[in-house]
Parts: sequence; C-alpha cells; structure tokens
Amino acid sequence: MAHFPLIRDIKETLLAAGALAALMSGSGPTVYGLFAGREEANAAVSVLDTAATTYVVEPVSVGAGRLIEE
Repeated sequence: MAHFPLIRDIKETLLAAGALAALMSGSGPTVYGLFAGREEANAAVSVLDTAATTYVVEPVSVGAGRLIEE
C-alpha cells in the first residue's frame, strides 16, 4: 500500500461504510469488503468512488467450483 495509496483509501472507505473487513485479493487488482448483508453492501456502493467498477455479490454453497454449461 505504500506504493499504491489508492488501495489503502479504498479499504478505509469500505470500513467506514460498514464493512466488517476490507481486503485485497492477492497482489490485486481486486479490493473487497465483507458486509453483514446485502442492504449494507448496497449502501456502501453509493459512497465508493464512481471511477471504480463495483459489484455486490453473494457467496454460493451449491455448484461452487463447477462449470455450468449452457
């Protein structure tokens, strides 16, 4: 984060918006926050910089790791 202060800024913003935790995936490019529920996550999207691509997702327990062919 010393070389890329934007990462720190995003993590701090997520935590200030109510994330239980804010982490970076490996060496990037993904920074994510863990929220108690979808409502909290959706509220956080509104305070994030619009220059970043933002998604609200949920974990899955069925079908994880399997390719679903259409």
